[in-house]
Amino acid sequence: MAPSRRRPQPIRPGPAAPAADLLQLSSAVEQSGDLIFITNAAGVIEYVNRAFEAHTGYPRAEVIGQTPRLLKSGAHAAAFYAELWRTLLAGGVFRAELMNRKKDGTLYVEEKTISPITDAQGRLTHFVSTGRDVTERRRAEQALRASEERLRLITAVTTDALYEWDVAVGKTQWSHGYRTLFGYAAEGSHEHQWWRERVHPDDLPAALASLEAAFQAQEAFIAFEYRYRRADGSYAHAVDRGYIFYDEAGRPRRMVGAMLDITDRVRLTEAQTRAALEERQRLARELHDSVTQSLYSLTLLAEAGRRTAAAGDLAKATGVIARLGETAQQALKEMRLLVFELRPLALETEGLVDALRQRLEAVEKRAGLQAALHAEALPDLPAPVEHGLYRIAQEALNNALKHAGAAAVTVRLRAAAGPVELEVDDDGRGFEPAAVRGGGGLGLVSIHERAAALGGAVQIRSAPGAGTRVQVSVPLTG
Repeated sequence: MAPSRRRPQPIRPGPAAPAADLLQLSSAVEQSGDLIFITNAAGVIEYVNRAFEAHTGYPRAEVIGQTPRLLKSGAHAAAFYAELWRTLLAGGVFRAELMNRKKDGTLYVEEKTISPITDAQGRLTHFVSTGRDVTERRRAEQALRASEERLRLITAVTTDALYEWDVAVGKTQWSHGYRTLFGYAAEGSHEHQWWRERVHPDDLPAALASLEAAFQAQEAFIAFEYRYRRADGSYAHAVDRGYIFYDEAGRPRRMVGAMLDITDRVRLTEAQTRAALEERQRLARELHDSVTQSLYSLTLLAEAGRRTAAAGDLAKATGVIARLGETAQQALKEMRLLVFELRPLALETEGLVDALRQRLEAVEKRAGLQAALHAEALPDLPAPVEHGLYRIAQEALNNALKHAGAAAVTVRLRAAAGPVELEVDDDGRGFEPAAVRGGGGLGLVSIHERAAALGGAVQIRSAPGAGTRVQVSVPLTG
């Protein structure tokens, strides 16, 4: 606090006051809660009141004859005291906040006023100092300023829509995040009805019921979700969290909280749910198209074998039993494949190479195929690339297992020249690529689509009786 520059007139004694008035004035000074001391013109203390003694810890007998320097804390520069004396000797009143020190060494902030006193001839005779300890007030103000600054910074950097709802008055104050999230012209104060009108009609009853239930139970915290209309008319999925403050009678007075747009999260959850449903439907089709048909074939072959054996045609029965075994083996392969696909993939946790290794161990090798994986050291691949390459390899391996009648498969991964390359070889019966081009057979359409989505290219080399090689090259950017 800067010293006052005003120059009020010095205190001059008036006509002699009655003894009763002087006694009353002396008693008032003595019993005042302010810290008061009086010095002579040289600055030597001649009087201190009880509040001064109690607050500073200095008894009156120890202070009389001393100067105010015994209170100095060392917090103020010499220029500060020079200004103090310049003001007083010029007849002015000095006002400032001083950092003083008690007898026990404790520092305190004193809001002080020092006034000069002159006699009837205008000669300076005394100085009267009055003050009060404002340490706690200043600490509280400093803490409040720090808190407000933190809140300002939080408000500036957060993308949430922060709000303060005055429940009694029915007004809500919004931060700039309200404009950022929902696109309205400006943040600021709105009637509470503004919020109600923008909650989706289907969600409003539940939202109001949540608030009313929290108020009735005098809950300190509430969190609920609803759809909230943006400025463009679309709806955002919002989660609303707030703290509620009540008065002595238990009535809600204020609610301070934040709205967060979780639309992307909700859409991702919905997409994952749809993907899971589609995957279940695909597996159901696989069960119907492969395993169910294989089991039905087993039933027919078993019945044919029984009838043939009953007729005494053992040679024909032996052939039927051989076909029965082959069909059972094929059904077992397909069942292992479906069981593996139902398990959680290791792709997200262990990466592309380990996921492919687990696939070969769990499916191809257990089905009796010779399976090998050759992988060079790969750079860190983006998640979409890893996922796409894994699905392409999966399609190629499924073809080799289910359609090619292969005895061996080999998977290779490398990224020596920039793009990452995937190669899947099998020694199966092969096919004529031109004959299936444009069709959906053998999963080739899926392979081409997944490669195209990654910006990659596919080469398929195959011939009847010569096996199949699927080669995919995907460029890596960034």
